[in-house]
Amino acid sequence: MSDGPGEWSFLQSAWHFAHVLTGCHDGAARVFQDSLEELSRHPDADEPDRARPLLFGIARKRSLRFSARCELPDSLAPLHRELEPGRSARVLLALDVLPREGLEHMLGVDSRTVADAAKQTDAAVAKAIRSLPLSDAARTQIREGADALAAKHEGSHLSVRNPATLAVGFGFLLLVAVLAWYFLGQAGIFPDEAIKIATAGAKASPDRFDLVEEEAGALQDWFMLKGFDRFRVPPGFEKFDVVGVRIFKFENEPVAQAAVPENTMYFFSFAAQPLGISVTPEKSWRITEADRSVLAIREENGICFLIAFRGTKQDMIRVLEGAGVKL
Repeated sequence: MSDGPGEWSFLQSAWHFAHVLTGCHDGAARVFQDSLEELSRHPDADEPDRARPLLFGIARKRSLRFSARCELPDSLAPLHRELEPGRSARVLLALDVLPREGLEHMLGVDSRTVADAAKQTDAAVAKAIRSLPLSDAARTQIREGADALAAKHEGSHLSVRNPATLAVGFGFLLLVAVLAWYFLGQAGIFPDEAIKIATAGAKASPDRFDLVEEEAGALQDWFMLKGFDRFRVPPGFEKFDVVGVRIFKFENEPVAQAAVPENTMYFFSFAAQPLGISVTPEKSWRITEADRSVLAIREENGICFLIAFRGTKQDMIRVLEGAGVKL
């Protein structure tokens, strides 16, 4: 029987999944806790049907990074030593937590691979996996994780590290800022195309973001793999943690967007010239605020870097100075 609320009962299966893959109780504990923390930052974490495949995908990724050691009973030791992705397929089939189509998608395999895994998975293996002992600490982890996700589902908890919170909450503020921008007649002091980009980015639905756990300075390769080679982070901003990324088009030009939990910020990077933007002198910063939002932009070698978040000009100055910018 699961230790968590009904909709989140798959958390116990996630624990067993991590236990088999890492081969030990300590590995399962670490992987399970880290996976829950990563899941909590995903925009779909509050929906059980969407959270389920996400959690197993995260747990698998973390389990494969763990320095495995086999402390499993003899009935499961051979399964632990099998090669991936067949091993994960067999464990997931035994736990019966994902439909086969979802399992194929998560593992990146075809139906034949899953069918072969199913032939090797019998009731005895499934029973052995489900019978893996849970310590009191493990049961507490599972119960607390289920309670936290259930509370999130009911709307009593919204993490500021969640890109969904950024996209939904911040979007309205920037829309208000655009109106205030034009009514106050500030166009020309700050590039109006830049605030339109920030507004378009803030209107993105949560499922447009890819979940990441990277520092901003390490994202260039990710964007290059997606066909965008213009992501540039100014000196001092490399260490900002990023939890969500995406690429979108603005006036047919690609724009890179990164969700940053600190100050609930967005970073944007894009080519200046195709959008008619010019920030001079190069490497200098322009700052503006409207209503309750603040934006800052700079240009270097034809690439703009834009920051937007809820706050004041003084808040932005503190962020820039904290990154080592001399204003």
